[in-house]
Amino acid sequence: MRASDCTLYNCTVVANSSLGCGGGLLGGTARNTLLAFNSGALLVSQGGTFSGDEPHYLLICHSLLRDGDFELTNNYEHRDYAGYMMFEGKIAAHVVPGAEPGSRYSFHSPGVPFLMLTFYALGVLFKGRALDG
Repeated sequence: MRASDCTLYNCTVVANSSLGCGGGLLGGTARNTLLAFNSGALLVSQGGTFSGDEPHYLLICHSLLRDGDFELTNNYEHRDYAGYMMFEGKIAAHVVPGAEPGSRYSFHSPGVPFLMLTFYALGVLFKGRALDG
């Protein structure tokens, strides 16, 4: 099998025949997801940082794991994102007002944080830097 035989949605680095395109030990989607998350972990371990919407998605994961809610007022005030950001400044809050006075919720859909939550929790379990601080 050649790497050029892979389709866009079923392509991985061909380490051996069982992890190539199609079939194998893992389905294409699961294999690609693992590859993406492992690549992200490698980039962060080599000094990469989060930018754009990534810190906000991670903050939602943090709030779900630590507080058990989506309410982000305390998380932005306490700079809970400092554990995974490589700078000392503050990030602009991506929030909308909640129904209760003073409450703030992310304007991002919760779908991505739900997908990330398992990996975020595993990072915490294995002493990742995400919750330090």
